[in-house]
Amino acid sequence: MEADVEDAGGDVQALTLLLCGDSSGMAKLACLSGLSTPAIHRLVRYLGPFQANTRPSHPGQTLDVHRLDVARGLVTGAACLLANWPTNLHTRIDELRADAPESPSVRRTFDPLYRVLYDALQEAEFRFLRDAFEDYLHVHWWGLICKRNRRLRPETANGHPRLSLPQMAKAARVPPSVVRHMVQAELVPSNSAELRSGRRARSIHLSELQGIQSATDGARSLEETARMLSLPRRRVRELIMGGLLTPLVSRQINKDAAAWLIPKMEIDRLHVQTIQAPDDSDSIPARDILKYWRLEKYESVALIAALVDGRLPAQGDRQSKVPVGKALLCAVGAKEWLLRHRSHARKDFSVDTAARELGIKQQVAYDLVRLGILHSTTVGVLGHRVSPDDVERFQATYVSLASLASQARRSPRALLAELSASPVCGPSIDGTRQYFYRRTEVESL
Repeated sequence: MEADVEDAGGDVQALTLLLCGDSSGMAKLACLSGLSTPAIHRLVRYLGPFQANTRPSHPGQTLDVHRLDVARGLVTGAACLLANWPTNLHTRIDELRADAPESPSVRRTFDPLYRVLYDALQEAEFRFLRDAFEDYLHVHWWGLICKRNRRLRPETANGHPRLSLPQMAKAARVPPSVVRHMVQAELVPSNSAELRSGRRARSIHLSELQGIQSATDGARSLEETARMLSLPRRRVRELIMGGLLTPLVSRQINKDAAAWLIPKMEIDRLHVQTIQAPDDSDSIPARDILKYWRLEKYESVALIAALVDGRLPAQGDRQSKVPVGKALLCAVGAKEWLLRHRSHARKDFSVDTAARELGIKQQVAYDLVRLGILHSTTVGVLGHRVSPDDVERFQATYVSLASLASQARRSPRALLAELSASPVCGPSIDGTRQYFYRRTEVESL
């Protein structure tokens, strides 16, 4: 490996030429210009072992350093880290992070490099190394940097862009349960690692703050939503389960949620535009239809969906929108629609309900629908609908890596490396959060 070395004075050049024995790769390493010769010797001794695909356990304690080949290797390793400053160093730090066990601790993740930077080379003249390391943390470190990291610069800890869930909730001025639910529902991306206690530490990037504020601005509780839509709370719950109303926080999804929270834009979507009604028409409010007509399961959701789509026109003055509960319908037209609906009754699911039927996460189900692996049809305002036949067809055709690993009593990662069959989707293929295989290909193995 050719070393890129720095023209930083006669002593640096002489040391490089003596240990490397080759000046053809000399380049300028401005970061060494202020170091004395003994300091450069220390830097080479401690940084030299951090070469590609290595994680030295005791850097600075290399045996036989008096031998020319060993000394040449140390200088080459150090010169490669310092060349193209600080890109090469950041690349090596990234390799150490990828190779380390999952941990929210900066010290444990980047050990032994952390010990070298903050213990072995703690003098002020090596500050440029620590600055480059902390710049990497600011951009790439997934976790939190708290006050326990006393050796880091105060601005590194205070200006780190990742926040805990309570910190993000405080910044967005919403209850912590709202942020926790949005993370669990995968509405907000986050990173996590398991602590020794078994709990998981989570962090959210500061760039997600605006999205959380936009989503929660004007959000209402279940009672307020029912009042704004002029519907009983029971009917609002049916709309949520039917996929016509999507809450930010739902007790049916998040059992420990303190309250329901429904975005204002979702509530506004269930206000319908009216049309001019004939003078002789017999009108009835949608709320009374829901209350007195003995609708079967899911028919109330279908009725409101038809209202929002315009398939059932709401009568009024044409000048304003009204909540679905107060929308006036032609009684004869509503009865005709109901008879047609019952004759062509759809026994389908929302994507969320299909996900529960399949035992997978909501986001995974949406990814499968997007890829066409889980077949669906689009039904007006209800969006994508999945039939029971589609669910059965998917279960008969595909199997997840997690299911295969559970049956084989193996870890998914180990089984993924051993299977010769190619998955149809997965994180490394198209970004889907789970790997799925065709059952015929797996069974043939």
